[in-house]
Amino acid sequence: MDCQFSFGPNRSYFCSAGSLYAWSENTLPIGLISLLEDATHPQALSTPYDVAFPMEPGTYALCWKTIRGEDWYEDGCLGPNYTRLSGFIKGVATSGGHTMRTVFGPGASYFSMSHSGCSWQNLPLALEDDILNSINVRRPTCVALGAQRSYVVIYNDRTVTWDLHGQYPLVEATIRNAQEKNGVMYVALNPFIAGEYYAVYGDGSASWNFPTAWTKDVSTISRGIAPVANIVSPVNPGGIAATIPRPATAAPATIPHPAAAPSPTAHKITWQQGLLLGLKATNDIAKIVQVLGN
Repeated sequence: MDCQFSFGPNRSYFCSAGSLYAWSENTLPIGLISLLEDATHPQALSTPYDVAFPMEPGTYALCWKTIRGEDWYEDGCLGPNYTRLSGFIKGVATSGGHTMRTVFGPGASYFSMSHSGCSWQNLPLALEDDILNSINVRRPTCVALGAQRSYVVIYNDRTVTWDLHGQYPLVEATIRNAQEKNGVMYVALNPFIAGEYYAVYGDGSASWNFPTAWTKDVSTISRGIAPVANIVSPVNPGGIAATIPRPATAAPATIPHPAAAPSPTAHKITWQQGLLLGLKATNDIAKIVQVLGN
């Protein structure tokens, strides 16, 4: 399920589903706006792979396909707090891949993934423990970081773990009732404003709670999300602020759900090996930075 929603500073956002995308006007960093709006730019964006905003204004992470069909990445607009992530983005890109579903949270925290591994820093301890304890069983396909160190993590077997600290009551209700929509497949939390979120379900529908001014464009993009296997007919989600249903029928899913995503074949190492190598590499970078600072 190829989708991403990124909340940014100053009431900004970026929403994508495959090659479809929308963004908030006049609130994104200037460099990113140029790639989105200037068709004469030599690296003008055609398909977004990964768009995310740290909590520091004016910063962003970006991997994309240009209108010329070239794959590009931008790791120089992250600021000094994300040296580890910058190295990860560059390493993945120079190996022929790209990052995806990068997410940022309070305290310079982030989580980023690729088909060959992942990178993170300053995650809530319980979330980091859950990811590490699951490394030999499943891998994250979505991590959401929110206010007050709240989080949601969704794995490729559709197991969902969360601790929302009472900050996102609609999200918790969404997760608990998601089996009626073939499970929750993607969640984004607004780390700037508690209670705001965007979620996508296995039946291809989406729900959210954010400013109504965003609804028209986000609705259009969300209709481009394809459902996954084992789809059930959507029902009224009740307290959810908005929903886009997709009619379909199949057996209901449960959480956890025994479904594994196919392993990529373009890499010679497993995702778990890539994760461990990524942790080692980023820790080495941190040590180097520390030595240079002494």
